[in-house]
Amino acid sequence: MFKQFLIATLLLSLSLSAMQTKSVGESSVTLISPSPYEVMTKGKILFKGRVNHIKSIEINGVKVPIKKSKFYTVLELQNQGDYHNYEVTALTKSGEKIMFSRNIFWLDKPLQEKNITEKRDHIQKASLDLGWTPLSLNNEFIHNINRDFPEAAKRFELPVNVNHVYVEKQSQFMLNRALVLYKNQELVMVIPWATRLTHLTLFSQFFAKSLFQNGVFNINSVTIFFYNKKMDILELYYPSLAQLPAPKWVLNDKVVKKPGQKQGKELIKDFIREHFVAY
Repeated sequence: MFKQFLIATLLLSLSLSAMQTKSVGESSVTLISPSPYEVMTKGKILFKGRVNHIKSIEINGVKVPIKKSKFYTVLELQNQGDYHNYEVTALTKSGEKIMFSRNIFWLDKPLQEKNITEKRDHIQKASLDLGWTPLSLNNEFIHNINRDFPEAAKRFELPVNVNHVYVEKQSQFMLNRALVLYKNQELVMVIPWATRLTHLTLFSQFFAKSLFQNGVFNINSVTIFFYNKKMDILELYYPSLAQLPAPKWVLNDKVVKKPGQKQGKELIKDFIREHFVAY
């Protein structure tokens, strides 16, 4: 399973690592690395790219040297089992800014070897259900694992990751982490690396409820990734936006148009086709 995880991580990087370029007039910045939502098993991350008519580059306020229209720096990650947000800001020679945002995940430990070779029809009996309970108006939530899941997970040895952190069966770590993330109004992602988990729409429902509590859009963006059963295609699932009362929709920090009244996979595919092509 660890080998599959490494392959999945590589495929995620390859799927999203196509060079992203932003420009203002004749000035431009091409960010080659890291990919959006990069997953690291080591405590370092490489930032590199090319520039044109750029005066300076900063990463989280720290200047990065530019040599021959290229920049290159390796940064240390600080917290294992957590994500790190980096803002790359380029200042053009005319005084305008070009910005990139990257969330970098550092696994505190790799996924353990798991035997998931059982027949798919049996594996699909295991399910993961994220429940939610509002604690206050401060956007705090409790997350619960369905009581039937730990037993099923143990039987089929299914690994579960929350925000790229391996969750031990019957562990309270997921509850504590979720409270902290939501209290700080930060972007939260749930990424089930094991594709044998069923009821994936429950993730979307959970995020939709927390995202639009009382009809208020209070988190910048939410993205849910998972791999298909062959572990070779990256797919994006987003909440059923057509049913949610919100003034605007945001994907990858960009305001996008509200999708039509399409449902299910048709809505998801159209949403991906229209808004998830930059990478």
